[in-house]
Amino acid sequence: MAAKIRRDDEVIVLTGKDKGKRGKVKNVLSSGKVIVEGINLVKKHQKPVPALNQPGGIVEKEAAIQVSNVAIFNAATGKADRVGFRFEDGKKVRFFKSNSENYQVIWSSTMAKLHDYYKDEVVKKLMTEFNYNSVMQVPRVEKITLNMGVGEAIADKKLLDNAAADLAAISGQKPLITKARKSVAGFKNPSGLSDRL
Repeated sequence: MAAKIRRDDEVIVLTGKDKGKRGKVKNVLSSGKVIVEGINLVKKHQKPVPALNQPGGIVEKEAAIQVSNVAIFNAATGKADRVGFRFEDGKKVRFFKSNSENYQVIWSSTMAKLHDYYKDEVVKKLMTEFNYNSVMQVPRVEKITLNMGVGEAIADKKLLDNAAADLAAISGQKPLITKARKSVAGFKNPSGLSDRL
């Protein structure tokens, strides 16, 4: 099922100490929680980390809040609202349930256009070039995988963001950032740190 609340949505808090406050979703966690900008602030006692040039002290940061305690804010009505999904002109769209106004285009049919181009152009060229008798003889592209190792990102997080932007520009899709499965002492890579795209 598609997530009703996504990153960069403007939400309003329904319950708790921050009831009625609005903010932008920074992150959606898999545990059914969201981190909202400026909402549910907690104080964390943080040790200094000289390697990352972080000073110690008491730091105020956003804590996760249950996704059921927030709702998408509808600027037209000025209230909390629910969203639904529908297809319009080959595009998947999120819309507000109260006034049926479109909220955001989630998915468009550019992949369908590529598939049509593959069927109409590429398959015909492959059949003539390799003298295939049947369309079934033409090899099919099942999956294309691009990966990039970014071990230097341990020292500088901006490298990981730049590499992700480059890979997104190459592939046309948002890359998946995976974390190291186990610590490798020779590479100074503790487990849990992002090092691959």
